[in-house]
Amino acid sequence: MNDPNSAAPLASPASTTIYVLTVTDGNGCSDTDDMTVTVNSDPPLDAGADQSICAGQQVLLGGAPTSVPGSSYAWTPSTGLDDATLANPTATPGATTLYTLTVTNDTCTSSQQVLVTLQGIAEPAFSVRLGAELRWSSRLLHRPEQRCFRMVLGLWRWHHEHRAIPPT
Repeated sequence: MNDPNSAAPLASPASTTIYVLTVTDGNGCSDTDDMTVTVNSDPPLDAGADQSICAGQQVLLGGAPTSVPGSSYAWTPSTGLDDATLANPTATPGATTLYTLTVTNDTCTSSQQVLVTLQGIAEPAFSVRLGAELRWSSRLLHRPEQRCFRMVLGLWRWHHEHRAIPPT
C-alpha cells in the first residue's frame, strides 16, 4: 500500500489480501471495515510450438486448448490469418512471421509468441525431358504443339533403356 494514512491509498498486492480500515473521528469514536482485494491469476495460454512451412501452405496456430473457456483472443499481426480473434486461427503468411497471442479473461491478460518460419518455394530435384526418343503406343496421343499428352485408353507405361548418358 502506497500510504496507509491516506483516505484513498493505492494497493497492488501480489496475492489476495484483506485490508482493514479504521476511522477515528474528532471525538475519539472509531469504527472499522474491511475490504478484500482479490488477485486473479493471469489466464493460462498456449500459442503453440514454433513451426516451419513451405510457401503457400497453411498452419494452425495455438495449443490444445489455447486457454480456458470464456477467454477472448487477439493475434497480432492479423496479416495472413483467417480470423485473428479465434483461439486457433489458420495462418498462411507471405513471409516468416512472429505472431503474438494475447488472451484476456475477466480483468487479467497474458501474452505469448509463436514463430512461423516460411521456407523457400519447393523446386523439383529432377525433371523429365520428353523428347523424340519417348515411345508411346496408339493409346497415347502426343500433341507437340500443346506440349501435353492425353490418355485415350489404357495405362501409362514408362520405358527404361539401358544407354550410356554422355557427361555434360
